[in-house]
Amino acid sequence: MPWLIATAADSYRVATEDRVAAWPTAYGLLVAVADGMGGRAGGAAAANFVIRHLEAHARWPAFPTPDALAELLRQIDRDAAAQSGGGETTAIVCALTESEVSGAAVGDSAAWWVTATAVQALTVEAVRKPWVGSGSANPLPFAVPNVPGTLLLMTDGVWEYADPAVLRDIARGDDLATIPARLIDAARMRTGQLQDDAALVVARRN
Repeated sequence: MPWLIATAADSYRVATEDRVAAWPTAYGLLVAVADGMGGRAGGAAAANFVIRHLEAHARWPAFPTPDALAELLRQIDRDAAAQSGGGETTAIVCALTESEVSGAAVGDSAAWWVTATAVQALTVEAVRKPWVGSGSANPLPFAVPNVPGTLLLMTDGVWEYADPAVLRDIARGDDLATIPARLIDAARMRTGQLQDDAALVVARRN
């Protein structure tokens, strides 16, 4: 499998409402981030709901298209909305094979494809609201070019508070294992404090 994976999560408070996960599949890998909406009840529960239901999808044998992943997020949104007292969350999910990447996104978490010469913001057209758990989320399907590069899935606690050029340069670094923590560090204030929960997946295709 030509993918290397590293993840990280951190918070400015005791309990984060961001979630990150990666699972092996029959076709390759499934990776995801979810940012439970803070300031309201159930954000962490909603993010957990997304991750739990995506984990079940990781057992499916066939590689899903972007449209299939978008439909999966729609179904998870409907199921989450039917739960009593449920919160809301962003979500990005990507399926990875040796030659293909498909994905879908809801909300303002971000997916970037970073190569040696360019950065492609894959989710720039994603609808920020409504979120998963509302019952009316509108996922954006997307795909990644079949070229060597690094996939970043980031909650807004990372990309919103860091210099994009710094994130780009870190993502191009050689030591993949250290990249997630360095990306989160780039979002810190001078005091070392984060301004929001932060979680991310880094996946590199060689």
